[in-house]
Amino acid sequence: MPGYEQNLVNLIRDIRKDLKAPRLPVVIGELTGAWVNAEGQWAAVRTAQRNAALRPEVGKRVLFVETHDFVRKPEDSPCPTHGHHEFANAETYLLVGDALGEGMKRLLRTR
Repeated sequence: MPGYEQNLVNLIRDIRKDLKAPRLPVVIGELTGAWVNAEGQWAAVRTAQRNAALRPEVGKRVLFVETHDFVRKPEDSPCPTHGHHEFANAETYLLVGDALGEGMKRLLRTR
C-alpha cells in the first residue's frame, strides 16, 4: 500500500502539532477483520502500521498493538456473513479495546 506508512507518520506529526502536544502518546491498533490473515495489500497495511510506530520522527511515544489474535471465527460470531467489523463479535471488541488501553497505559508510564 504505497504511501500508507508515511501518511500515518504525517498524521501523528500533524495532530501533535495542531494540539501543541509534541509528546502526545499514540497507540496504533493493528488492522483486523475478516481479512486478518489476508496477504497482499492488507498485509502491507499492517506492516506499514507497525513500521510507522518505529519511525524515529514519531519518537518513542508511539506503540503498535497487535490485535489479529483477537478476531473470532465467523461461525463463533453473531454475524458470520458480515465480512467487516469483526463479524459483530463483542468479545473481539472487548479484547481489542483492552489491548489498546493497556498499550496506552504502557506509553503513559514511560514519560
